[in-house]
Amino acid sequence: MITSSNKKSEFILNIYIGMFLLFMFIPLLLMMAAGFNATDPPSVTDWQGFTLKWFYQLKTEDRLIRCLGNSFKIVGVVVPLSVMLGLSAALILTRIRAKATTYLYAVLVSPMLTPGIILGITTIGVTKTLLDKKLIRK
Repeated sequence: MITSSNKKSEFILNIYIGMFLLFMFIPLLLMMAAGFNATDPPSVTDWQGFTLKWFYQLKTEDRLIRCLGNSFKIVGVVVPLSVMLGLSAALILTRIRAKATTYLYAVLVSPMLTPGIILGITTIGVTKTLLDKKLIRK
């Protein structure tokens, strides 16, 4: 049975998810828009017309092409290695029932948690700096 509190909870959850997706994708869309701006260097705030010149200039940048090639070489090594290590770790965690499983899980998951922790600490630091300089109010 669906109650009104369930509908309200679902509505709030949908609003939250929508706001989260906007938070994640608006910066990407702004950067994409900057690529079509005629301003030199590309900018979102100073719009001077639509152009494709930045994309044509990519072909002439030898350094960028070399970097792209290096990125694909790294991907060719890292992705298969990550799949093998991840699969073996998943098999170990699901097959073994021991006290060490909890610690092994923590070690395996910690690299995924680190960026979020660093982002949180950085956000706290920036907010504290802005509060100290009285650029934002409490």
